[in-house]
Amino acid sequence: MKRAGEGILNLRARQQNFGWPGSSSPPSCRPRKHSTLKRIFGQVVGRSRREFLLGVGKWRAAMKQFWAVILWTVVPFFLTGSAQAQFTANFQTNIISGVRSNWAGFGAYNVGSNTYQDVLIVENGGALSNFDGIIGNLGSASNNTAIVTDPGSTWTNYDVLVVGSSAPGNNLVISNGDLVYCLGGTLVGYSLAASSNNTVTVTGPGSVWTNIDLYIGYAGGHNRMTISNGGAVRDRTGFMGEGGASVSNVVIITDPGSFWSHDSVGQAGGGQMVFGDVSVGNQLITSNGGAIYSSSIIFGNSSSSSSNSATVTGAGSVWNLGPVGGGSLEVGNGGQGSQLTISDGGAVHVTHGFVGFSGKNDRVTVTGAGAVWDDMFDLFIGNNGKTNTLTIGPGGTVTATNAYVSYLAGSVGNHIDVEGGTMLVTSSATIGNFNCSSSGTITVDAGELIVTNAAGNAVLEVSQRHVHA
Repeated sequence: MKRAGEGILNLRARQQNFGWPGSSSPPSCRPRKHSTLKRIFGQVVGRSRREFLLGVGKWRAAMKQFWAVILWTVVPFFLTGSAQAQFTANFQTNIISGVRSNWAGFGAYNVGSNTYQDVLIVENGGALSNFDGIIGNLGSASNNTAIVTDPGSTWTNYDVLVVGSSAPGNNLVISNGDLVYCLGGTLVGYSLAASSNNTVTVTGPGSVWTNIDLYIGYAGGHNRMTISNGGAVRDRTGFMGEGGASVSNVVIITDPGSFWSHDSVGQAGGGQMVFGDVSVGNQLITSNGGAIYSSSIIFGNSSSSSSNSATVTGAGSVWNLGPVGGGSLEVGNGGQGSQLTISDGGAVHVTHGFVGFSGKNDRVTVTGAGAVWDDMFDLFIGNNGKTNTLTIGPGGTVTATNAYVSYLAGSVGNHIDVEGGTMLVTSSATIGNFNCSSSGTITVDAGELIVTNAAGNAVLEVSQRHVHA
């Protein structure tokens, strides 16, 4: 016996062109004021006259890109047919298999506008294109799912994609070698408490999700993204826990070949990740050979953010930050209680590292055979923060050109604890740095503190407080 409204729509063996569905996208689907084209080409057409006139070759190349986008993205919207229904009842399934489906106009393709447990499947080389995409729009639109699967299958959103606009429990699955494009970015958990527990899964070699900006927890909390088995997510900037109510979001990157990259747009300096922007209790787990590539990562970006934690664990698991664009890792930019654990073969490579940039009670632990934190240049334990800690346990190694404990005036109570691991500094290690008003401690309780280089001019300088050995 079928439920009321239950049914399946199959699109097969021919091109399907849909018109504007008759209603514009809700304001929640347009968090940005500028169009996608302006964002993409603003570097050329949005600058001053002097900058604009620089380089005729660059201008011609930009124009070629501009008209390519016009021809391949905007024009098809005005060449498609009349409007047809999307999902009209609960428990419906729409399948796009081996055909191209254009949803025309500037409306949204809704997988569950005000309905629940609807399913969209794009498979077998099928292609869906639309302006905005929304999975779970209104408050009653919960537990809807979009699945894009099989090599050659694509879903292109010319503006934003929202997973859980005002409803909980909505899902996006990208699997088995397909592509999803969001040219205006993606919001997972858009509204406040209502849009919680939404999920995104990217899995399988060749499965790629490409965004401009990506928010895991824009305003809603308890959202999750999993990248596994060789899946890939690319964006310019990634955010976790963007709003104050966007708490306890989780990202898991696991298995060899799986990665989250913050540089896909290709602008100078690449992108960055902001982890726990103003919220609390977010988790980032990189394990079993997963990877993050970025120009910088910031934990706890404001004074209201706290208790955000990250783990890099297992052989082959890695964060590579920089050196283009700064390459900095800031554990506790302004909040408190941020934690990073690097363990059992995990590795973090940065240009500059900070534990407690302006925050307090932030902690990094490096422990277990093969665990490494490598700073190309400077490492700060308490730049302008208080009571921050770096602990190096058995088998862990931390290297830096220069290391500072309590760098700026008023930065107090910061310390490095070497507890069975190794810390190698190749130029200078300094405790306290400005007028003896900052203070800190280095404690070696088993393990090694090595301050040395080939030139023989490395320095251990104690401006205030002690080295314990």
